[in-house]
Amino acid sequence: MILYEADITSVGKFAEESCEEGYLITFINSGPEDFKDYCLCLGIKKGLTGDVKKGNLVYFDNEVFIITAVGSKAAENLRELGHLTVKFSGSDEAENPGDIAVTKARSALAVKNLKKFIIKDDF
Repeated sequence: MILYEADITSVGKFAEESCEEGYLITFINSGPEDFKDYCLCLGIKKGLTGDVKKGNLVYFDNEVFIITAVGSKAAENLRELGHLTVKFSGSDEAENPGDIAVTKARSALAVKNLKKFIIKDDF
């Protein structure tokens, strides 16, 4: 079941660099201007309908990652601001309250071409 779905409406000029460093940041389109250069800006299609939890799946287009840790503020931030920091660390603990950790990427994401961001509770 889809828990959250958004179109990626723009990709900040530093988002690809962030991904190379192991993370991506999301914000809704109306998020702070100061952050847009670093973010994937989201147009929400389906707001968060459940809890974000370990074992959920994160999709960037057709690339799938398993959530390995969820920060204490991650769901709240996503629900209210479309904001998450997705860390491709595979860690079993979130580094910061607004983070989720996911399995490591098998290959580099084509960040500039991303169109969809989805969180599901199953395949």
